[in-house]
Amino acid sequence: MPREEKSRVRTLNFSAKKTEAQWAETLHGMAEDFAATWFKWLGWLLALGAIAFIAEKTGSGVIRGIEIISYVVLVFYFNQFFYSFRIEPYESWIAAQTTNLRLFLGALPAVTLTTIFIIATNRLIYHAVQQVQLAK
Repeated sequence: MPREEKSRVRTLNFSAKKTEAQWAETLHGMAEDFAATWFKWLGWLLALGAIAFIAEKTGSGVIRGIEIISYVVLVFYFNQFFYSFRIEPYESWIAAQTTNLRLFLGALPAVTLTTIFIIATNRLIYHAVQQVQLAK
């Protein structure tokens, strides 16, 4: 089985001077990447939702443990994914800061987005499980 592409840096340079055609090509590539990522994440949500539903229905500690481990792995994945974005001119501005501030500011967007996405994922899955239980 071939390995997926190793994590890559995704640069978003908002200060770049591009022609309209170059911006259109950039947006087209981002749309393709977004669609692929969206459906991959949707599959993960459905799988995690199924695990959460089974854990809720059975009360199994083992299944609940699998659910918790899945959330932890998802936190690491989201953090790595969001940290792989390089946004210009923000990155250049960060590079000019002191070491401690640079570390904090460099991690802040990824940590913030990871937190938002994990909370949203948890709420969405909890809501879906409740709706399935109410439908019976």
